[in-house]
Amino acid sequence: MLSSWQHWSKHNFDRHKDEFKEHFKLSGKTEKHRASDHQTFIHDLFKKLPDEVQVYHNQAASKEHATAQEAFKEKRAAPPSEDLKDHQLYIPRFPDILQPSHIFTELLITLAAFWDLS
Repeated sequence: MLSSWQHWSKHNFDRHKDEFKEHFKLSGKTEKHRASDHQTFIHDLFKKLPDEVQVYHNQAASKEHATAQEAFKEKRAAPPSEDLKDHQLYIPRFPDILQPSHIFTELLITLAAFWDLS
């Protein structure tokens, strides 16, 4: 679930992107600190906003979360899809499933080369 300040940031990213770039450049921090510094920067900007804007984004984030939960529950309760497009979503996962046998095959090839079993 997004917090209210993350929800605000998601919908206003272009407005504060350049300001953050300048802030980060002036901070002198290394690149590995960019993400955490961005979170702090956004949180601080959000806290400066009027209360009604903060309340709006809090309610909107909660509503989006509830909608996503409901959609997930409906999808889970639905029968398996017969649509080919849905089946294609699993194709990129095949290497994860086949990985162990692939490793085993490489091990056999390595052992065969080591013991000259070919």
